[in-house]
Amino acid sequence: MKPKSRKIKEAPVKPKAHSTLGHTAGVESQRHALVPIDSKNRRDQESILYQKACHRLEQQTHELKSFEDHEIDAHRHWLEADFSDELQLLQKLQTSLLEKTKLIQEIYDYALCAEVPEFVSYRTIIEAQLNGTVDQLWDSIKERDTKSAKGEGIPDFDRVWDEIEDLAREMFGGFQRDPEREREDDDGHQHESSKGRHTKKAGPAKASIDDSYLKGLYHKLVLQLHPDTNPQQTEEQKTAFHEVQNAYRWRDVHRLEQLYKLVTTSIQGLFQAETAPIGDIISRRKTVEKRLRELAKELKEAKQHPAWGFLKKQKSVKAFAGLVENTRSELKSELQTLHSECAEVKAILDTWEKQSKRALKPRPSKSPQSRGKR
Repeated sequence: MKPKSRKIKEAPVKPKAHSTLGHTAGVESQRHALVPIDSKNRRDQESILYQKACHRLEQQTHELKSFEDHEIDAHRHWLEADFSDELQLLQKLQTSLLEKTKLIQEIYDYALCAEVPEFVSYRTIIEAQLNGTVDQLWDSIKERDTKSAKGEGIPDFDRVWDEIEDLAREMFGGFQRDPEREREDDDGHQHESSKGRHTKKAGPAKASIDDSYLKGLYHKLVLQLHPDTNPQQTEEQKTAFHEVQNAYRWRDVHRLEQLYKLVTTSIQGLFQAETAPIGDIISRRKTVEKRLRELAKELKEAKQHPAWGFLKKQKSVKAFAGLVENTRSELKSELQTLHSECAEVKAILDTWEKQSKRALKPRPSKSPQSRGKR
């Protein structure tokens, strides 16, 4: 029998190293290839977004300014004219409640300090108010506490603090600040100390350079944006002035540089969305959008004010009638609340007055005959 022929398996040929590297390099080059961007379309998109943001800013600013300049004053005059009696009574009750609440608090405080019942404290405080000796009353309490503290062995904190200061002055008296020496250090001159001679390079510190540069940018921007020097401000310039104030407050030099570039370009009339750099358009849009977010919070608070939309409601008969009814019910509810609070405070004071009168009333003495009958 013929032996079976065995097939010889050929070993797989490994790819050459340079072929693998070439393939990988080609993939990486495709992955990191630069993609061309249509700058005109991007500029048009950013310009449209910027113009919309400026339009919204102008509308909301006008809305808030109209409310602050016209509606608040008109609403206040209307309240004073149509609800003068209710407002006077409301103010009177508020003043009375404040005075009585303050009196009750003072009575509680004196009762706690003097360790007496509340009705005794009430009588003492009332008599002191009638005689004009309230300050002397509290001074006597303070003097009594000081004497009792010394008698019971409690340390006098003022004396202890003086002793601590004297001890610290003895220990650290040789290390007191020398203004002349500090001035020499700031100027960069050489000085001698007790341990030897030290030198310092001359020249202003980095903080002083930043401060001078920061102030210089700020003054330039203020001269261009302040309402006194630029009375015909646009909404964009008002927003930029607000940004300048915030950037200077937070010492943001980078932001001030951006604002200076934007403001200078805008004032010179060179800013045009068709030819301006896309970065400038984006920076301006972000500035306006930040101001819009702040303005949205201010508008939210303004809409909670009862004067919001007053002039518009005044033109509609139905809306104005509803406003009158709501205002009257709110004033009535507030007056009722104040009446109840004043009644509660008055009840507390009346109770203390009755107790103090009962304590001052002399008790009848018992006769010997009544004792014998018992």
